[in-house]
Amino acid sequence: MDKRPCIAIIPAKAQSVRFPNKNRAKFMGIPLWRLACQVALESKVFTNVILSSDDTQIFNEAGDLQVERIQRPPQLSVQGVSVQAVAFHALCKRDHYSGSFAILLPTSPLRTVNHLTAMWDKFLVTPQDSLMSIRLVPRPHEYFLEMQTGRVAKIEAPEWRQWWIHDGTAIFCRTVAFLQHFDFYKISMDGFPIPREESVDVNTEEDLAWAEFLAQRRAELVQL
Repeated sequence: MDKRPCIAIIPAKAQSVRFPNKNRAKFMGIPLWRLACQVALESKVFTNVILSSDDTQIFNEAGDLQVERIQRPPQLSVQGVSVQAVAFHALCKRDHYSGSFAILLPTSPLRTVNHLTAMWDKFLVTPQDSLMSIRLVPRPHEYFLEMQTGRVAKIEAPEWRQWWIHDGTAIFCRTVAFLQHFDFYKISMDGFPIPREESVDVNTEEDLAWAEFLAQRRAELVQL
C-alpha cells in the first residue's frame, strides 16, 4: 500500500456563482490560486504540483511557478462539476496511476506548510486509504425562535452530536483506491482536525475578510 510518490492537484476554475472570480481574489495581496501553489511547493511534500484551470488569466500568470498547468476542458468547467471529476482528469493527463495525490482547494487561504507536512506524516502511517482535513461544526443554541403568524414560538434544538465538515485544507488519497471508487466518501478515510482559527473556506467576500482578520491576528500573536 505504497503512498509515494504524491502529487498535488489544485483546482482553480474561472466560474463562481456566489463570489465571481473567487480563485483570483487576493488574500493579503496574493491571489488565492497562487497562494495554494506556493504553499504546496514550499512544503516539499509533493513530487509535482498540478494547477487545473479553465481561467486564461490564471493559466498565463502561473507561468513563473514550478507547477504543471493543465487546461481544463469546457465540460469540466461548468457549475456543479465535482472535484472528483477534475482529479480524475488531472491524474489521466499526468499518467499518475500509483502512489497518491492531494487535493488543495485555493479557497483555504489559512493553509500552511505545517498543515501539509503534518497531514502527510499522518497519511503515511494511517491504515486508511485517504486522509481529510476536517473542522468541528460549532455547537448550535439549545433552542431556536420561529416566526409564526402574529407571534414568535420557541423550538427546542435537536439532540447535539459532534459534527465535522471538510474545511478545504487538503485531502490526501491513495490513487488506486480513488480509481476504484471515484468518490472520496466511499474510500476508507481518516480525519485530520484543523482548529477553527486556522480554517476558513472562502465562498464569499465576507469569508475572505474574516480569513485576513484571522491571519493578521495570528501574526500579531507570534510577535508577542
